Amino acid sequence: MGRVVLFYPFTGLDLKGLSVWLPLSLLQTAATLTADFDVEIIDQRVHDDWRERLRRTLDDDTLCVGISSMTGTQIKGGLLAARVVREAAPEVPIVWGGNHPTLVPETTARHPCVDIVVMGEGEVTFRNLVRRLAEGRSFEDLRNIAWVEKDGTFRKNGTGTHPEDFVDQDEMPPLPYHL
Repeated sequence: MGRVVLFYPFTGLDLKGLSVWLPLSLLQTAATLTADFDVEIIDQRVHDDWRERLRRTLDDDTLCVGISSMTGTQIKGGLLAARVVREAAPEVPIVWGGNHPTLVPETTARHPCVDIVVMGEGEVTFRNLVRRLAEGRSFEDLRNIAWVEKDGTFRKNGTGTHPEDFVDQDEMPPLPYHL
């Protein structure tokens, strides 16, 4: 069983005890993973020791680090985390998802701290990607992902906005609030 690290960056509007809510997007994504993988959520808004927590999770069992990001200040916090991953474990894939990567997948994928972009509602796409990474299989035929080849060619499968890409919330597993 491999480990998946999900990271929620500062939003720029974070006041502990006042405006910091649960990272529901990450809990929703984690819900699809917990049966098969060890999942750890690190929330930059509440974990003052987020750098140390992140470094501790990066070992031979870490399949990837997923970073959620909206356009705006959250990108800066996500990039801080991605740099920690790159320095501590350069072989661990860094996967970005959320509104910003969905809206500008090529710009996101071309950043040196991004390996793969998940577009649209990422619960199913990210789960399928993690399974492929765990099995050592190619992810290139998965829908709703983008990446840059070693030769610099941008690749994208889908957009994450097709009606069949939306998740039926009634079919989702319960949120893993214990995380």
